[in-house]
Amino acid sequence: MLAITWFVFLNIWRWDGAGKVCSGHYLGANPSASAKVDYLYQEGLFLKWVLVIIYIVFGGGLMTACCVALFFAQKKPADEVFGQKGLFAEKVQPSWQTDVEVQRRISDAKKKPQG
Repeated sequence: MLAITWFVFLNIWRWDGAGKVCSGHYLGANPSASAKVDYLYQEGLFLKWVLVIIYIVFGGGLMTACCVALFFAQKKPADEVFGQKGLFAEKVQPSWQTDVEVQRRISDAKKKPQG
């Protein structure tokens, strides 16, 4: 929990207006050596890259967790999925059940004696 708190405060301190000024963010791409001395230039770069790496690790971990969850998800047969009741229950029969019902009726009609 403490790590999350530090991470939040690190984001606030580094990306806040005062944090950008202190780290020399507004000096441009190639500041002079004398400008680097007046500001916390190296410390600002360090904090910036620490935050970038943490975001990359979190993003990669989240993507990995999603992929693992999809890979290990249990597959359910169609009968079980369409037989569910509740908020997201299917109100219409799936097409494969309709086709089976039609085929059964046709075969029953052929078996019946005409007359």
